[in-house]
Amino acid sequence: MKKNRSIVIACYYFYPENVPRAFRATELAKGLAQAGYQVKVYIPDYSFDYSNFEKQYNIKIVKVSTGILLNKNAKMKLNHSNEMKSRKHSFLKIIKNKIYKIYKIFYLGGNNFEYCFTLAKMLKKENANDRLISIGLPFSVHLGVYFARILNKNIANIFIADYGDPFSTNPDSKSILYYHHKFIEKLVLKKFDYVTIPIEEARDEFSGFKEDSYIKVIPQGLDFSQIKLAKYQKNKIIHFAYAGLFYKKIRNPDNFFKFLMQQCSNIDFKFTIFTDIKDSNTMYFIYKYKRQLGEKLEVINLLPREECIFRLSSFDFLINIDNINSVQQPSKLIDYTITKRPIFSFSQSEIDYSKFKKILNGDLSGNCRGIDLEKYNIDNTIQSFSQLEKPIIRP
Repeated sequence: MKKNRSIVIACYYFYPENVPRAFRATELAKGLAQAGYQVKVYIPDYSFDYSNFEKQYNIKIVKVSTGILLNKNAKMKLNHSNEMKSRKHSFLKIIKNKIYKIYKIFYLGGNNFEYCFTLAKMLKKENANDRLISIGLPFSVHLGVYFARILNKNIANIFIADYGDPFSTNPDSKSILYYHHKFIEKLVLKKFDYVTIPIEEARDEFSGFKEDSYIKVIPQGLDFSQIKLAKYQKNKIIHFAYAGLFYKKIRNPDNFFKFLMQQCSNIDFKFTIFTDIKDSNTMYFIYKYKRQLGEKLEVINLLPREECIFRLSSFDFLINIDNINSVQQPSKLIDYTITKRPIFSFSQSEIDYSKFKKILNGDLSGNCRGIDLEKYNIDNTIQSFSQLEKPIIRP
């Protein structure tokens, strides 16, 4: 009997968006198509033209309306100007931000909650696929698949809920409706055969939703053959970089910035941050210290992943801030390790200042704490997803 080779991927972030979940969905779709599967990807209805992408990778793109009310005009997370705008906030804007934080609690994560309804409406038309891979966050993707499966049980043979960060138990976004969200998440995941997570340490976060045998660790996957590195030459002034976002609760750079200002003012250095300059949480920290650090602190808007890795490979060393919990591992560690540059890692509450000062003074020895790249090879990721078999009894 010929094996069914059709796979549906449902996601909210996808190429050319510059966020980790877009990397996950895009690399997975490309890898599965290259492995001989017929791949169809459901994504938000943005104005980007995917005709060349579809031809190049033999992937079918299906666009879904982003919402019905508050999310109708959602936009892609693309690169914008490097111009840093003023942080001056009008009273009206402050009030709007407060209201948004309150309604976000009830709107299951924000405006993209609406995507679950439009996604379900489209997915219910699918039939007899081998498997459906739902890529969250946002949680609205899993919720949309949940509704679609209620409307049509024959969409796929196997249903997989893929996670980056947890939803209801995420320490950075846990709300006053935690138990309400946890109940909904458990209900939704009953319609999935498997939950896939990127690291083993996150398993306990999902033990209340699925039996252990149906929680599978499948790391991020990347096609290393497409990556190019710069030819490193030591910079005249020690130059280090950070790529990513900052978070007040789990990845707070306050102590590190204060150390740079108070203890390193007599040292020549340049610190470059590649980040989303439209992210208010991240820019809060940057604006807070930019004036004092002056030209020593450079901010560049997020670059496409391959370009960012190339740029990072030219720095003397890289900065990594570990999350305060072990269930979330910054995906940037994959990209950092690829660059082959030394990595100085620390947590927001524990920094080896003496070690860092040695690095600033040119001692780069013994400071490369990377990860095993082989398990992040896209071929291994595709094999792991392909080997998931339909349970005899749905969990």
